Amino acid sequence: MGVLRSNKNVRNVWIAENISVMGDYFTYVALVGLVKDATDSTFLVSLVYAAYVLPSFFLSPIAGPIVDKFDRRKIIVTISLIQAFCGIGMLYANESRIWLAFLAQIVISSLSVAVVPAFGSALPNLTGNDEELRQANVIFGSSWGAMVFIGSAVGGLFSATFGRTATFAADMATFVICAVMVWTIKAPMQERK
Repeated sequence: MGVLRSNKNVRNVWIAENISVMGDYFTYVALVGLVKDATDSTFLVSLVYAAYVLPSFFLSPIAGPIVDKFDRRKIIVTISLIQAFCGIGMLYANESRIWLAFLAQIVISSLSVAVVPAFGSALPNLTGNDEELRQANVIFGSSWGAMVFIGSAVGGLFSATFGRTATFAADMATFVICAVMVWTIKAPMQERK
């Protein structure tokens, strides 16, 4: 954890990525509940998971070249803000417009395909030495699974307590927080070392 204490840029990227992942699973739990209540269809509930994972399956091959060609800070900030905007679709989804929730989630998941490699490929530029890079890779790799668990657990409690609309709004806020945290990083995220 030393790199998180000593390197503000790595810390900001780590917090931004983890807040975004946690928010994604806030929405996942709320979206599953919405689809189940609106349709009572286990098939459509299973399609929620497909809306999360299929975009990465199909679009991952183009993510690497995009991240290498364009400024990583701008990629993360722009995509995060677009994802927040797309979250509005979740707010307007209901029993008669359940397709809107699916469409919003597919677009959000499709856009995130470029964000994940942008975070990872920025680390060598943000760390000061090989030891910091090693520590950062370990921390980033291990925290993703924890954030999925925490996001799902807290998302379920949050949704039960405050409702689905508040949960979707919280996810939109996580995208904005992610964008702001990455925007504050002044070190180049693209420079070759």
